[in-house]
Amino acid sequence: MHVGYLFIVIASFFWGISGIFAKHLFQGGSATPLLVSHTRVIVGWLSFLVYLSVCCPAKLRVSLRDLWRFALLGVIGVAGANFGLYFAISHMDAAVADVIQFTAPVMVAVWMVVRGFERMDLRRAFALLLSVIGVMCATGVLDRNPKVTWLGFASAAGSAFAYAFLMIWGKHLSARYSQATMLHWAFFATALFWCAWNSPAQLVSAVGNWPVAWQLTVLGLTSVTVPYACFFAGLRRIPASTAAIISTLEPVFMALLGWLILGERLALFQLLGIAFVVGAVILVEKVESATAGRASAESPECNS
Repeated sequence: MHVGYLFIVIASFFWGISGIFAKHLFQGGSATPLLVSHTRVIVGWLSFLVYLSVCCPAKLRVSLRDLWRFALLGVIGVAGANFGLYFAISHMDAAVADVIQFTAPVMVAVWMVVRGFERMDLRRAFALLLSVIGVMCATGVLDRNPKVTWLGFASAAGSAFAYAFLMIWGKHLSARYSQATMLHWAFFATALFWCAWNSPAQLVSAVGNWPVAWQLTVLGLTSVTVPYACFFAGLRRIPASTAAIISTLEPVFMALLGWLILGERLALFQLLGIAFVVGAVILVEKVESATAGRASAESPECNS
C-alpha cells in the first residue's frame, strides 16, 4: 500500500477510536461538546508548537500574508466541521448526522473535477458511490427510523461543507508549508476562535479536575495531534478525492470499536456497509496504482 494511503487509514482509525472515547466522556458527564472542542485543539496546537520549537524552529515563521489562510483552515475546516457535527447530533440522530457529514467526499470530488485539478473515471466514481452507501449502512441509519430535524440537518450539512473545505484548502496549503507548520497556525486560530465561546477562565475551571484534564489531554492527542498529522501527511501524497474516500473508514472503525469496546450491536446492514467501504478503498487504491503505473511508463525517463 502506498504510504499516503496508510497515513489516511491511520488517521481514520484514530478519529474512530477518539469518537468512542468522546462518547464515553459525554455519557459519563465528564465533559461537554464545547469543552471537548476547545481543549482538543489546544492540545493539538501545543503539540505542534513544542515539536516545531524543538525540532525546526525556523518553520514557525510564515508570511504574514498567509495568516488568514491558516485562520480559514482552522475556523472553517476544523472548528466548523467539529462543532457542526456535535450540534447536529444534539438535535437529531447521530447516525444521520454522520452520514450527512460524510457526503463531503462527493463535494471534494466534484470541486476537484470541475476545477480541473483531478479527473474522474467510471471506477473512481463507483468507488465514491460505494463509500457513501457504505457509510449509510455502517452507521446503521438504514436499519431504524431515525429522528431528523431541519436544524440538525442544516448543521450536519454545514459540517460536511466544512470537512470538504478542510481537505481542499488543506491540499492547497500543504503544497506550500509542512503539515506541522500548517497545523500549528490553524489550531492556534481555532483555539482563539473557541475562546470567544468558552473563556479561558471557564476552560481552566472546567479542567481543574485532574482525571478530567488527563482524559481530555489523551482525547486531544488521539483526535487531533496524531490523526491530523497523519491525514495531512497523506493528503500531500495522494489526490484529495482519494483521501476523502479513504477517510470514510472512520465510521467503519467507530462501528467496529463500538462493538469491541462498548459492546454495541452490529446489525447485518452495518456489516454490509463495512464491506462496501473497504471495497471502495481497495478499488480506489487500485485505480490510483494503475494511473501511477501508466504515468511512470509514459515518462521520458522510462522511455529513454
